[in-house]
Amino acid sequence: MNKKIYTGLFTLIITLLCLALPNTDSINANALVDATSGFSYEIVNNNIMITGYTGNDADIKIPAKIANKQVASIDDGAFSDNQSIMSVSIPKTVNSIGDLAMGYYYNPEDDIYVKNDNFKIKCYTASIAVQYALNNGFNYEIVDTKPAVVRGFRAVSSTVNSISLAWNQVATTEGYIIYSYNVSSGKWVRIAKTITPLNTYNLTNLNSGTTFKFAIKAYRTVDGTEIASNAYPVIIAATKPADVTGFKVAAESVNAIKLSWNRVSGAKGYIVYQVKNGKWARIAKTNTNVTSYVVKKLTRGYCYRFAIKAYKTVTNHELTSTNYPTVYGYTKIPTITGFKVAGVSDSAVKLTWNKLNDSHGYIVYQMKNNKWVRVAKTATNSNVYFIKNLASETQYKFAVKAYRSICGKEIVSINFPTTTAKTKKETVKIKVINGITYVNGVLIANKTYKLPSTYNPGGLTRETKAAFQKMQQGAAKDNVSLWITSGYRSYSYQALLYNSYVSSNGQAAADRFAARPGYSEHQTGLAIDVNYASSWFNNTTCAKWIENHCAEYGFILRYPRGKESKTGYMYESWHVRYVGVDLAKKVMASGLCLEEYFGITSKYK
Repeated sequence: MNKKIYTGLFTLIITLLCLALPNTDSINANALVDATSGFSYEIVNNNIMITGYTGNDADIKIPAKIANKQVASIDDGAFSDNQSIMSVSIPKTVNSIGDLAMGYYYNPEDDIYVKNDNFKIKCYTASIAVQYALNNGFNYEIVDTKPAVVRGFRAVSSTVNSISLAWNQVATTEGYIIYSYNVSSGKWVRIAKTITPLNTYNLTNLNSGTTFKFAIKAYRTVDGTEIASNAYPVIIAATKPADVTGFKVAAESVNAIKLSWNRVSGAKGYIVYQVKNGKWARIAKTNTNVTSYVVKKLTRGYCYRFAIKAYKTVTNHELTSTNYPTVYGYTKIPTITGFKVAGVSDSAVKLTWNKLNDSHGYIVYQMKNNKWVRVAKTATNSNVYFIKNLASETQYKFAVKAYRSICGKEIVSINFPTTTAKTKKETVKIKVINGITYVNGVLIANKTYKLPSTYNPGGLTRETKAAFQKMQQGAAKDNVSLWITSGYRSYSYQALLYNSYVSSNGQAAADRFAARPGYSEHQTGLAIDVNYASSWFNNTTCAKWIENHCAEYGFILRYPRGKESKTGYMYESWHVRYVGVDLAKKVMASGLCLEEYFGITSKYK
């Protein structure tokens, strides 16, 4: 509220001053004007003297320099012609302020200067401006007072690579300066400066699992000088450890599961969790950066689920990784006891063992080609199993494991007992029907057992043709091409063939690779010469494929390597004989030729 200055001594003083003041219009007319700030000025003793203000702002700030010269003074009645000015910021370079320079305006009607009681001066401590304010009874604000010390400085959250800081706002501050302590140099380093009075800041791109020390100051800028609070609070904060990787079950036993994982940089240790009653429960907390843990006292044959987090401790607060990997573990079933051979025949073995009450069944294995092969899986807790379709007089090795199906996975015994058995000698039953010899139901034609000259199946039998076609298709999948070079041969054709070999090579030599008429397997319609009937075929890819796979289609290699004394014929890698899949697999697996398998001879009388 303005008030007029009337009579009395004060009025007389003002009047005398007014008479002494130079004409404002004449000053403005002669003064220079700074286009940037709007102040009019004169140059006095190579310094700037402010003589007026041409702008319309209510709150004005006098610059410390104009035209690269220091502002040193404010003229008498400098702002008396501008009634709208409510505050003036005065730089500390000013060392002289004239009478009625500010806070008054001239009233021409009454020809007096009127004081603005709401006027405020913004100035520096112990400056001429403070004295002016005191002398004239104006409010003033010391601009170089330091902001208050920041309170409530804290870390409100953190991630693997960021920390969010917060604090209580400080009045009359321009922003905040955040520092981080550099351990290597032992010094505080400024890392951020905000330009708004917001009281939060997010630090990013930090290393995971790392402890930091932060400090903060409030600041404001006065005439280009940064003025900060005297003291700064310090806090300790940390980024979260990275998520654990490589979490897995490293080993399982009947009542324990060993867990392992990759080391997490910056972690103090790890927290292991286990699902119990449908909820995650903390079961272990390591105090070192070890990378394995053994969970003990578990129930055998059971499914467990585990999880893990890395952690570090900051100001007695446990800081853990954001996410946690999970893994399923399965305790084993005890080893079966009492495994033995309970009975043997010429083609079967009876196995028995002691029951394991908490198993769902048993898995029986057989050693084949020096490898354990699963041959049976029972779905009941029966402790007896028969292995059938075995070759006679053959040594076999068996093993057994108990199993449980848990969480969709088959859990088996840790170890498996083994046992061996040798099948008995097969009782050979030889029958001759219409001059044709059958050994245990298998048609035989060799040097001992002759076919009638009239026997003619009409070519290759239907079963033999079909089986060979399947074998051709199977071989083609392995990029092996098979074809029939010789199949059925009649009695008369075999006689011509044999006689020509005798004529060329002599009978003794011919008898090693050619059958006499009536003794040839080709007359049965069950034998085939594949691709090339020549010794150069023996070590070819096709010959090796036939030896390894022919049994899958019901064929045997009729004259194997090293069996000439038993078969009566030299090794023929191209000659196969159809006997059916079951018998073919038994014969080929036994490593015996057909004569050895049945215990028969092949010699001309």
